[in-house]
Amino acid sequence: MTALREAELLALRYADLEVGERRLFVRSGKGPRDRYTLIDGETVRLLQEWRGSKGLGARIFDIKSHMTLDNIVKRMAIKTGIWEKYKAARRSLSPHTFRHAYASHCYQQGMDLNRLGRLMGHSFVQNTLTYAHCPPEMQEQSYERCHPLATSDGAG
Repeated sequence: MTALREAELLALRYADLEVGERRLFVRSGKGPRDRYTLIDGETVRLLQEWRGSKGLGARIFDIKSHMTLDNIVKRMAIKTGIWEKYKAARRSLSPHTFRHAYASHCYQQGMDLNRLGRLMGHSFVQNTLTYAHCPPEMQEQSYERCHPLATSDGAG
């Protein structure tokens, strides 16, 4: 999972994959800005395996449209059982959902919002905040850890 936008994912080429650094070079993401974003080692391994004999200039995902990408995500979500979980929670699932999940997971594990925003290609931290969801349990834990009068037993 990564911080890529759909258009960035569709434009990604093997030359943009920096294996040793586990990162992707995003060319002209949104606007004229280039950036790097990070991916996990297992994804790097799978992308290398999938590459086969394709050249560095080849697109990683030979998908022609956003609609095709949506259909692939839906098929895989049904196959893995994720689709039913999202439906049961009255939530939608799309390629963009993974961008939100990436941001939320990184934030919930302690990543600084400024660093997360750079990985996502945001110029303003306010944009990153719309992606980084903070569940009530995390808010409570932060409050307990940070506020001088907070106690978990309510004794004050």
